[in-house]
Amino acid sequence: MPNHQDQTFERQAFRDGELDRCEVENCHFIQCDLSNITLGEVEFVDCRFEGCNLSMLQPEQCGMKKVTFSDCKLLGVDFGKCKSFAFEVSFSRCTLDFARFMAVPLKGALFEGCSIREANFTAADLTRARFLDCNLDRAVFSRTKLEQADLRTA
Repeated sequence: MPNHQDQTFERQAFRDGELDRCEVENCHFIQCDLSNITLGEVEFVDCRFEGCNLSMLQPEQCGMKKVTFSDCKLLGVDFGKCKSFAFEVSFSRCTLDFARFMAVPLKGALFEGCSIREANFTAADLTRARFLDCNLDRAVFSRTKLEQADLRTA
């Protein structure tokens, strides 16, 4: 499995297969385009995405451990296809409209200043998740665990 460690990718457009079956650790993606591609079995650990377009990304069995997204577009991303083990993400000023978080473990996740319109959180675990100044218009929360979740400013 190829590794990418301690690297910065800036203004790069990724294609299908370019990052498949690899580990990406402590990397920074700045204004990159990962839209409309399938990522197969990629392990993201301690990575940051800033100003990136990940719309319609297909994360097939991807691991996301301590991954932060800032000012990114993630329209229609199905996070339910990610590995659930040690899944930990946070979002700041992102567009997550139509995203799917079905059965995703989002304990303690931070969503700050995000548009999350028509997203699906069915059966997700949002224990202690924080939705600060987020637009959740028509988002679905069916069988969702919301213990101690903060939705006061959403």
